[in-house]
Amino acid sequence: MHCTRTGLPTCSIADTCRKYAADIRSWSRDRGLVSADLPSWVPLERRLVGRRIRAIREARGYSQESLAHEAGVHRHTVYRAELGTHGIGIDGLLLIAHTLGVPPTRFFTDE
Repeated sequence: MHCTRTGLPTCSIADTCRKYAADIRSWSRDRGLVSADLPSWVPLERRLVGRRIRAIREARGYSQESLAHEAGVHRHTVYRAELGTHGIGIDGLLLIAHTLGVPPTRFFTDE
């Protein structure tokens, strides 16, 4: 079986999946598709967005798992978005915002 997104073989072993993910990042960087060195403010802003997502999720009474299920995303997407350790795609942000009943811009401003 192959991943529909990357075309790489899928597996049930986490270490192998991490290796494939590292290979994809390396391949993308080598071709100039992803910036190898992000400005220092990007991870900081990602963490702020994550804190806002978590605060809204908790205020609405969702667990990470229930939010992920209702939004139609993987639980790890919610977990990583809240930690701010990984970028989350616009589709994931839109789905999470819709499920939480807030405009996506709420994740980027303090209200």
